[in-house]
Amino acid sequence: MSKLSSWFRSTPAAVSADSSAGGSKGTKGSKGSKGDATRLSIQDDDVDAETRFRATKKAAELEDALAAVSLVMNDDIEGATEALAKGDSPFHMLGLALTCFMRAVMGFEKDVMAEASAKLAECEARAWAELKAAQKKDERHSDIYAPGTEYTLLAAETQLMSAVVSVLHESLTEALKGFYKLRKAYLTLDAIAQAERKAFSPTSGSTSAPGSVPAPLFNPVEDDPMPGSFDESEFADMFPKTVSGNKNGDAVDVLDEKRAAAEIPEAQPVPTQSQLPLTDAPPPSSPSTLEKDLSQLRLQEGEKSRPLAGTNVNANAATPALTNPLDIFIHSGANMCYGLLHILISMVPPAMSRLLSIIGFQGDRSRGVSMLWSATRFHNINGAASGLVLLAYYNGLLGTADILPPISPPSLSSSSILDQILSARCDGDTSHDTETDVVGIPREKCAALLAEMRRRYPESRIWRIEEARGLAQECRLRDAIETLTTGPAAKMRQVAALNAFELALDAMFAQDWPLMRDSALRCLELNDWSHSLYYYLAGCAELERYRDAVHEAEADEDETRRRKTRVEELWRKAPTVAGRKKFMAKPMPFDMFVQRKIDKFEARAKELGVSLADAAGPSPALEMAALWCGPKRMDAEELRRMRVGLAWERCTAGEEGVRRMKENPDEKAVRAANLAGVLRLEGKLEEARSLLKDEVLCYDRSLLKGALRDDYSWPLAHYELGVIAWAEACAVQVDGATGADSQSEKSNGETSEAKLRACCLAKAREAQEHLDVVVRGEAFLFDARIGMRVQTGLETLRWFQARMEAS
Repeated sequence: MSKLSSWFRSTPAAVSADSSAGGSKGTKGSKGSKGDATRLSIQDDDVDAETRFRATKKAAELEDALAAVSLVMNDDIEGATEALAKGDSPFHMLGLALTCFMRAVMGFEKDVMAEASAKLAECEARAWAELKAAQKKDERHSDIYAPGTEYTLLAAETQLMSAVVSVLHESLTEALKGFYKLRKAYLTLDAIAQAERKAFSPTSGSTSAPGSVPAPLFNPVEDDPMPGSFDESEFADMFPKTVSGNKNGDAVDVLDEKRAAAEIPEAQPVPTQSQLPLTDAPPPSSPSTLEKDLSQLRLQEGEKSRPLAGTNVNANAATPALTNPLDIFIHSGANMCYGLLHILISMVPPAMSRLLSIIGFQGDRSRGVSMLWSATRFHNINGAASGLVLLAYYNGLLGTADILPPISPPSLSSSSILDQILSARCDGDTSHDTETDVVGIPREKCAALLAEMRRRYPESRIWRIEEARGLAQECRLRDAIETLTTGPAAKMRQVAALNAFELALDAMFAQDWPLMRDSALRCLELNDWSHSLYYYLAGCAELERYRDAVHEAEADEDETRRRKTRVEELWRKAPTVAGRKKFMAKPMPFDMFVQRKIDKFEARAKELGVSLADAAGPSPALEMAALWCGPKRMDAEELRRMRVGLAWERCTAGEEGVRRMKENPDEKAVRAANLAGVLRLEGKLEEARSLLKDEVLCYDRSLLKGALRDDYSWPLAHYELGVIAWAEACAVQVDGATGADSQSEKSNGETSEAKLRACCLAKAREAQEHLDVVVRGEAFLFDARIGMRVQTGLETLRWFQARMEAS
């Protein structure tokens, strides 16, 4: 295997070489230590660590930096930048890097991402230099954490943010560097978690005795050899390579000692994530290709799965009350970063899972969510960022998923099997709340969290956007639109762009075509993420207005003509700006989708002898709504309107043109796959299943692929069938009222809870079979988008299996 050193080597060696300069620069070096000595002349063993820390200059710097960076969450990034620029501590540097990072991830602008990468690299170098200085001075500022742990956390935070920025870059090399940085961040955070687990262990007491020194964390700034293979030696720069002596005087490699202490086991191949124990069939044999092998890499921690080091699932119960500001900063920051890291990795869709081999482990979503909830208890930037991630997780990832536990509480007279499983608690089971917080949406907790964040940051538009997303999840699109269109304007251009795009989506779901068009065009002025998509969305909205005019009884011909012309103007602009943005060296999926759609419409217009606007099939706007999971956010009336909008009669290609569209397998399958989701949400499960089988799965998949065809309809049909099966599993009632003969069976005494549970299990097994088809199938354009919904469905099925066994 060729060496990858040139890809992944960044600045560690340089940091080691310049550490002394960085250390002196950071303290205004020795000046700060003299000032500290003036305030507290000696580090007496009878003085507790908190008192020592509060007397230092570092305490004031930390407090000042945290106060300044909190302005970011109040939508005042300019004020935060100005305040942070006044300080030169590592905490101020991290705050400045964070402001650049926020701009980068919200705007996807290349120059901002480059600036963020540079600031993060500078901050990481400073953190390692300060760590060495703190260890050399033996700073005893915490009874829990080793000297300099705060700088270790700063380094981990910069690594985590750098990884996200690297993955957003258009270069595949940069993306691979980003995944490597995730690995480094994991190892850094794991060392902090180890220290916490030891300190919070019931056998060791909540804190150490005054004067005792916690064991030092490893120092990851030594020169790294990077031999070029992804094994433990590839990441040997995470540990010091000095040689020490053991108690017998023998030389011991510190690398071996620290690796053993970190308890990081070797990666072992296991069955794919979709291979749940819902069936009696043995797992498939291991694939022979390297790519398939990499997609199956996972860490094993013994025969039974247990939490990663330091990640106590019941975090709130395990953590004592903290009063030392340094302890609070480290604990909340470690929980925020480690929790975010677990969620990020657990969200990697099946098509990209081979990249997990670079990191060497898979994220645990349950532990990640638990740690983030724990961090929200703290009133600092770490708590606010954790709250933002949680709301994005529930309103974003779970908000797009369809295979989730039922949200209605059990009825007193009749409840489903799944309702009973959801509410059941086994003796000694303390993980129930954590489990349900991961696979389902805890709406009351989210509402309380959002209310608290709105109270802390009343001027922020970010939290209004999250409030609107929550309202949309409750099928209150009009309330969501009102929230997005009222209140003070966003101070940050990137937040204003998010607000405009969210408004365009909600308007599309509510089928408010003028608002959708105007909001999409507004996005063109605010950011350059995907101008191709914005033009296409605006054109789709104008197409619906054109069709409304055509089908009006007394249509204004001039107005109809103007709308048609406007559709074609907007659509023809879309391909001219497509492909400017790339993700991991590939064009953005929606840019490719838009290009293919316009090419398809142009070819059909030429074939049928009609205009571009008339060549479109059943409602491209509602197709986009389905791809963005809009039907799940619609109320009954909006679902009815969507069903009507997908009718062939809305097309304007003429009778012959519509007839030929109906004979086109691709056009027919796309319409059926999107319409089935509407029928499912209306409770018409059998009608939806028949539509998918008769108009999508009846075709060979090769007929639904090609340059001018949408290849997502076939896997989406299997996903929809899995969702239908899960909906039927949720409908299995304890009283047996599910089938036409259930009542007679009940009267004959044949119906039993065991029989109903078997029925529920069979439906869940059917759901998994359809999801497995998507996971094991070949790649398609939206495999990442639909793959995340599949991944969430598999998480729910794992939860279901565990609860079935426990109840």
